[in-house]
Amino acid sequence: MKLRNLVLGFSSLVLIATTQSAQAVTLTPVGSCPGLMDFEVTGATPNGRVAYVYAFGLGSFVIPGGYPCTGVVMGLDNSATLYSYEETDASGSVTITVPVPAWVCGNVYLQVVDADPCTLSGVILII
Repeated sequence: MKLRNLVLGFSSLVLIATTQSAQAVTLTPVGSCPGLMDFEVTGATPNGRVAYVYAFGLGSFVIPGGYPCTGVVMGLDNSATLYSYEETDASGSVTITVPVPAWVCGNVYLQVVDADPCTLSGVILII
């Protein structure tokens, strides 16, 4: 599969989208940082599972053996850490609500992995 990197700017949000297939997994932040924020995923596998992964920088983190999607290259650096696994609904959507502290704003990136078929959302910088 060929990776394409697109850089899009939306006011104070920087979004770097990595497309791997025709089905687009989209990660959208809703709310203000700091504070209570929603992180909405759409376009994932219906009734499937997604992983929310955060890091402190951009890079080419390779998902290691022993995890779903071993070998997939993410848009995060090697500080990548699993935040949570979440189940999607019948439309392939899920939202988590997270209290985001001030130190996260502008310092933490977030990306979602759709566990089957191992597609990625774009990377967002939490601002």
